[in-house]
Amino acid sequence: MSCPDCFRGGAATGTPNGTTKMLHGFKTYIASPPSLSPSPSNSTIILYTDAFGHHLPNNLLLADALSTSTGLTVLVPDIIPGGGMSPAILPFMDTFSSPAAGVLSKAWAIGRAMVHVIPFFMRASPQSEQCTASCLEYARKVKEELGDGGKVGVAGYCWGGYQALYIARQEREGQKVVDAVFVAHPARFEPAHASDAVDKGVKVSFAHAGDDMALPMGKVEETKSALEGSKGFEIRVYEGCVHGFAVRATPGKEREASAADEALRQAVEWFEKWL
Repeated sequence: MSCPDCFRGGAATGTPNGTTKMLHGFKTYIASPPSLSPSPSNSTIILYTDAFGHHLPNNLLLADALSTSTGLTVLVPDIIPGGGMSPAILPFMDTFSSPAAGVLSKAWAIGRAMVHVIPFFMRASPQSEQCTASCLEYARKVKEELGDGGKVGVAGYCWGGYQALYIARQEREGQKVVDAVFVAHPARFEPAHASDAVDKGVKVSFAHAGDDMALPMGKVEETKSALEGSKGFEIRVYEGCVHGFAVRATPGKEREASAADEALRQAVEWFEKWL
């Protein structure tokens, strides 16, 4: 398991208002800006979700908010092999992470969680070829469909953060696949992931949880040092927040809720600047 916080946090209660259809071989949730809002550019954003995929409404509501704020279409492919993690795991991980829970309660909770976690990582570990290849091909098809002058942005959260940075490091015939990415608490992050993407000419914005169990601050500082002064890179550290905060703020924690809003604004401002 990557870390307990990968599968913690609350499920949002709102109702997504986009549409769903097959696109480039995958069921895709499409968040469109208000019909009266003229599109600011010939650009599209792809959102690669956390491990819960389409099963968690947070991911789709996030796409709605991103689309409304940027005036761009946001695509959310249901692309995790075998589907996303079941939200049924959330209360188990909350119990395991709770300082008030006893040893037996924690052991029971982690045992129940493993029923979901182990199969998920066997079929959908973020760095596996079956995940990266399909996400890359999807982005390439979106880019091709936009044609000359069309730009592609990618927002990636947790599991999807790995995909976003992987795609940002790829080229086809010497040309980058995407133009700008925003990642929040990406899975399996290494400093070279960001450096290589920026070297390709991709603009990278990074939201880091200050208390991220899955990503040591040392790697963040190494990334900042390597890319300091680059106009194509920014990183913001959200102190007092855990892994997953930007899409699944922990219920009752006002700091995480406000930080999630700040991270959304960070993404919006980045895509407005580069798309």
